[in-house]
Parts: sequence; C-alpha cells; structure tokens
Amino acid sequence: MTVENYNATIDPYRATTLQPAWPHPLKLQFDPNLVRDIEPMESDIAKQLWIGGLHNQGLVTVAFVSAERYPNQPPQKLLTIRFLGQIVRPDALNPVMLKIQKTLDNIGCEDVRVDIYNPRLRWNPLFFDVPSSHPAHKAFNERKEWIRGVVQPRLGSAPVKFADVGWHQKACTPCVVILVRRLTELRWADLRKEILAGFSKDLEIEVEFIPRWDA
Repeated sequence: MTVENYNATIDPYRATTLQPAWPHPLKLQFDPNLVRDIEPMESDIAKQLWIGGLHNQGLVTVAFVSAERYPNQPPQKLLTIRFLGQIVRPDALNPVMLKIQKTLDNIGCEDVRVDIYNPRLRWNPLFFDVPSSHPAHKAFNERKEWIRGVVQPRLGSAPVKFADVGWHQKACTPCVVILVRRLTELRWADLRKEILAGFSKDLEIEVEFIPRWDA
C-alpha cells in the first residue's frame, strides 16, 4: 500500500479503522538534514529516520528507526510496551520505568535507550513543524497531511526520557518505546518473558517486538 492510497482510503483521525500488521505501510523517509536536528538520535546512527505509527482502538505505537546497519551484530529492534486503554499520568510511570530498567539490567542488555512518547491526542501537541528556514521545510510540510496522528518529538527538543517522565503532566495512554541493540533472539525472548511477568499483576500491558526497518 502506497502512502497515496493509504491517505485516500483510511481516515487517520478514526483510529479504529486502522489495524495493520507491522511493518506499517506508512513509511516516510526524512531529509538527513532534518534528522540531525532531532534529539536524542546519535549522529552516527541517525543517517536516516523512518517513522511509523499504529493506531488501534485509540492506542498509538510509535517507532523511530535508524536505517544504519550494524556489521557483525544482531539487527537492532524496538520493544514497545503499550498500556492497554489505561489513562495514567506520565509521572505515575516512574516506578514502571524503574522496573523496566531493572529488568533490562538483569538480563544484561547493552546499548539501551528508553523513551516515553505521549500519544495524548491523535492531533498530538508533540507534532512538530519544520521552520521555513530549514532545508527540509518544503518536503516535510508537503507530507504533513500523510502523517497526522504520528507522535513525534518537537524539533530540537528531546522526547520524554526515563529520568524525566514528569515532563508532560496531562493524562495519556502512554507507549514506552525501548531501543535495544546487540541482543540475540534468545535474549529477546527472555526480555519479553521478564517484562510480562513483572507487569502482569500491576498493569495490563502488551509487549511487542518490531524488527528494524532498513532502507
């Protein structure tokens, strides 16, 4: 499905009508100049950035994926933890994030980054505009209608991090996105098992592993 007919057939504001399997059909390649301005993507990783979103019964899963390849290493993957239909304040996620971090440490994960994205509204205030002075302004803004509802960090401003989950105090149905590299398939299975066991008594969650999208 191309971006064009995706936009023509599915209303991005009607979340329940969009239930695709990963990888999401909506894949947009951004100008590398724009990527350099998006934190906290490291400059050696953020050669290209693919953005995809999954709207399902009002929930949003967002993936920021670098197209950088890691020779002689297992593919980079994303782990998403969606809190199913539960509206919580981001500051209430502090103990949740501490538990996730402890789990990651316990199984020996390397090179981990944990971000929390706040899909509070489908017309999310985190959606950013590219300044008219930016080289990617024209191309980006022409695509804006195609990616309404995809949660993004503001240009030049880091998304909510593990140590700062109180950044946005309004209630939301959060999605935790964990980027982990250098982890084998066996360890991924262990990680999923650990996280499900750790949260099943506290929160109703769904754990999903998303293969990295390569250009």
